[in-house]
Formats: sequence, structure tokens, C-alpha cells
Amino acid sequence: MLPNDKDFDVVNRWYRARQAAMTVKCCLVGLDAGAKKLMNGWALDAQTPLSVYPLSVGGYKSTTFNKFWPAAYTYKLVIEKLDGLTACRRLPMPNNVYVYECTVRGGRQVLVAFYDDHLARNHDEPAGSMTAVVPVGSRRVRATHIVTEIDQASPRTETLDAPSGRLRLTLTEFPVFLEPLDSR
Repeated sequence: MLPNDKDFDVVNRWYRARQAAMTVKCCLVGLDAGAKKLMNGWALDAQTPLSVYPLSVGGYKSTTFNKFWPAAYTYKLVIEKLDGLTACRRLPMPNNVYVYECTVRGGRQVLVAFYDDHLARNHDEPAGSMTAVVPVGSRRVRATHIVTEIDQASPRTETLDAPSGRLRLTLTEFPVFLEPLDSR
């Protein structure tokens, strides 16, 4: 889709948010399979009539707009949150709920959670979601949301209560990093 298309802004915003989510999901599947390092995606993309697919799609920086896409900042977030990774495993959860338990430097736990019903939706359809209970082993958790908005460079964070070490939250297709702040 070219920048002069009437729907470009809406579709580009929708696509770039999902691109950021897929960046995290692809990394976690690889880490769960035993990968020790992360290398993901194409470096650049462009929105021009002469762009060759797929090299013009999926990049972390736009040559057309000379800006980083949300996926670049989300990829940076993955690297920062999982620095010193020693283990990664998917926890058993209900269908379509994905929770990866990552152990990083110093034995610290970082959970990455999201919902994915594997249904393709267009930009004008609501995303899927599900309320889930995630075992976090802490009464309080720092939730760090991936970067999904164009021109957003930093993730949104919040502190959540997790009574009895179990966090109840609504998960969407956009992964969230969960870091325990204290023990039960």
C-alpha cells in the first residue's frame, strides 16, 4: 500500500502494531526451541511502487519516512528484558494463551504473555482477547507493554497486584512482559 492511498495511515498503524507483536512471538518460539541468540527481521523497508516483496515489508526502519517502526523499539525491548537469558519455556495454559517463562541473569524470572487465537483479522475488525490467570510468584508485578504505536519510542509500564502470586489480566495479541517485584 502506498502512502498516498486514502487508507494508508489506518492500515499502516494496524500493520505496524501487529508487526511488533510478531517480532516478540517469533523470538519467543525460537528461544523456547533452544536458540541462544536473537536475530530477527529485515533492517529496512520502503513504500514505493518499485519495492520488491518481501524485502519492502517487515523492516524495522522505513526508508520512505526515515523513521523506526514500532517493531524496532519492541525488538530492543525484547533484547533488554531478556538480556542474560539462561532458559525459556512455555508454561501450560488454556488454549490460545501463551505464557513463556524466561530465566535471565541472576536467576530472575521474566514472563511474556499474550493471547493468540490464530484468526486473521483485518484492520477494521476487533482484535481477540481473553482473561487469563498467570502464575507470577509475586504479589506485585511490573507489566511492560510492547511498543505498538507509530512515533512511540518507549514502552508503557504499570504495576499490577497479583493476590496469592496469581495475576488476572486480559491478554490480547500484543505481548506483555511481566516481572515479579517481590516474593509471595
